[in-house]
Amino acid sequence: MNNKDVMMMMMVVEAVANEKGLPKDVVVSIVEESLATAVKKQLGNKDIVVQVSINPKTGDYKSYKYYTDDKALLEEYGLFRKIPVELLTKEEVPNISFSRIAAQTAKHTIHQKIKDAEKKQQIEHMKKRIGQMISGTVKKVYPDVLHINGYDDINFYLPREKMLLNENYRVGDRVRAILDDIKYSAKGNQYILSRTSNKMLEELLNMEVPEISQGIIRIKSIVREPGVRAKVAVKSNDKRIDSVGACIGMHGIRIQAVSNALANERVDIAEWSDDMAQLVINLMSPINITSLIVNEGNQTIEVIVPEDLYPQAIGKGGSNITLTSKICGWKIDVLTEDEASVKKQKEFDKYIEKFEEQLSVDRNIAEKIAMMDIFSVEELAFVSLEDLVDIGLSHEMAENVRNIANDALLMQQLSEHLHNQVEEADNSLKNIEGISPDIIKKLVESGIKNSEDLANLSTEELIEIIPDIEQERAETFIMEARRPWFE
Repeated sequence: MNNKDVMMMMMVVEAVANEKGLPKDVVVSIVEESLATAVKKQLGNKDIVVQVSINPKTGDYKSYKYYTDDKALLEEYGLFRKIPVELLTKEEVPNISFSRIAAQTAKHTIHQKIKDAEKKQQIEHMKKRIGQMISGTVKKVYPDVLHINGYDDINFYLPREKMLLNENYRVGDRVRAILDDIKYSAKGNQYILSRTSNKMLEELLNMEVPEISQGIIRIKSIVREPGVRAKVAVKSNDKRIDSVGACIGMHGIRIQAVSNALANERVDIAEWSDDMAQLVINLMSPINITSLIVNEGNQTIEVIVPEDLYPQAIGKGGSNITLTSKICGWKIDVLTEDEASVKKQKEFDKYIEKFEEQLSVDRNIAEKIAMMDIFSVEELAFVSLEDLVDIGLSHEMAENVRNIANDALLMQQLSEHLHNQVEEADNSLKNIEGISPDIIKKLVESGIKNSEDLANLSTEELIEIIPDIEQERAETFIMEARRPWFE
């Protein structure tokens, strides 16, 4: 094959590549690989690698073969194809005059390489489109999946589990969905769509609400029960813009368009707040909440509502409270006013019983202490004698209650101090096999905070610190602590 033939081949490949949108360097690579395949076939030696280098301006090309006669190298790698090219001997071979069969081989290889390059380019393009909206027409309908013909005649797949409840499509119907995933396989890549993804709702809001697409309003969080209900928390970057009103639109036209596109899925819009209590109130609007009880330690919120609003607060199948909880990231319980009252009384009675037992006072006094919003004996240590006398305690009884409270507070502080000491203990001490937290606590109380301190003890000293430990076990602990000395 002469230079003219190569240039002609490149022109043909380039014309096809331009039609497919492939870059010029890919065209050169395709021709080089095609020529290399044909050269290797004519040389007839399987244990060689052939490379062809083309000058795209002149059409000049050179052919090289890579081989080895080194038996030791072959034994090391087992198979020729496993040997790295840089370890092989490189030799230029004459440009071969191609027969009709060789030309056909080159032509076939070029055709295949163009298809491969086109497929690779398509995959790279589609990777960038994951999470974006795809529109197409239903091509085939199966019980578990729809085949959808999208742009550039690309086939997409919409599995049943990624469709909304009760959605049914027929051949020819238009479908909008999110490109959710790409499944790679030798038989062909599958582009998977989804209508249940949160991204689907986000993209629809971007299309229907200009303030969102322009960045004036931010979507802070989206949660869905696909096909049933969704909640969206939004925040305006411009105080003059009502984020909720903008998303809903005049007479609800914008949010209705979004809902229609999701098979009438109900979409609630709420104003985002960094204050957890206010966020819950916003998310549950327009329900009139009686009160909220927020427990930041446990990250729980109790929402108290009137009896007649309880079903609305919970939502169908618990959807309203479930979605609210997901956006907040906290556990949320809904109680009626009567349920909240009963629960509060039970907790109040529990405190009263505790005060009766620990302070040795009658129920009347215990009730009065609890009514001061005091929920532990330790808290009484900070209450003045005058305040205790004011609720009906004699001066002597008030002093007695204060003394009990001070002792309880001291024990609590001592317990916290010991706990902190144990936490401060070095990991080298904690890592000694068989040593328990109680033993560590006693060691820390005696100033033994790491394995080095323990290693410097004698068996008798350790038994003195921990009287109930057996001698053999004490010796084992000490020897384990001394192990680094001998390494």
